[in-house]
Amino acid sequence: QPPPRSQHQQELRQQQRQQQKQKNQDDVVFSSSSSSSSRSNLGGDTYGYGERVQYDDDCWGIGQCSNTQQIKPSLPPDIPSNSKPEHGYDPKTNNPRTDHDRPSSNTNNTNSTNSNRRLDPVVVYLHGNSSSRVEVLPQLSHLLSLGVAVLSFDFAGSGHSEGDYVSLGYYEREDLQTVTSHLRASGNFSHIALWGRSMGAATALMYGSRDPTVSCMILDSPFTDLTRLAEEMVEKGREQGVAVPNFVLTVVMRMIKSSVKHQAGFNIKHISPISHVEKCFIP
Repeated sequence: QPPPRSQHQQELRQQQRQQQKQKNQDDVVFSSSSSSSSRSNLGGDTYGYGERVQYDDDCWGIGQCSNTQQIKPSLPPDIPSNSKPEHGYDPKTNNPRTDHDRPSSNTNNTNSTNSNRRLDPVVVYLHGNSSSRVEVLPQLSHLLSLGVAVLSFDFAGSGHSEGDYVSLGYYEREDLQTVTSHLRASGNFSHIALWGRSMGAATALMYGSRDPTVSCMILDSPFTDLTRLAEEMVEKGREQGVAVPNFVLTVVMRMIKSSVKHQAGFNIKHISPISHVEKCFIP
């Protein structure tokens, strides 16, 4: 309940009511100011909160009344009552807006949109030997549920990609270089992570030593060195009862080395992911 009005307030209200009727103006309600003693130019009391209200015979005080009109701005004294500013009114000052205050229709919002756009991290999945990009499917739902984008592609010689052979990581790292360059050029991703299995993991290691900007790597079953891998396979065969003399292994490795050098143009000794570990600082 607001405090009761004094005799002086009642007389003042009566005078304002008469002046308003003589001017034949509409009832106007203004938004409340912080001062508890301020008054509107057409009357109405405020107590520092709520809204100023235009009193009538049945309603007074703070709040909404059935005979009170909705809030609307009044024209400043120097503007005829039958005219309206071209750009409307400023809600803070109740003054007409100028063309300078009006938002420009030619504003380019492209930069603002790009600067405010949320960039997601992306995981690049690298499949293993004798496989393809569909190898990522079991991990897809989990990664997407974390809000992470996923990219998987076929290495050269695998899946739908062109090529006659794979190189177990030697040339596959060049494919990965092309992919990561494309992702950075797009500007759509905040961080790039690598997830590789078998040959894909070896590729990630061999590539990581040259690109320290990769945020992290997940390496599933990479081999350490191609020559050592061949020796371990022979040793495993011996454990299972398949006897392979050492000279046979030496002859076979020489034949493979010569064939790869002739057809693919690189030495199989260079397929050594473990030799890149000391140069790679990616977690």
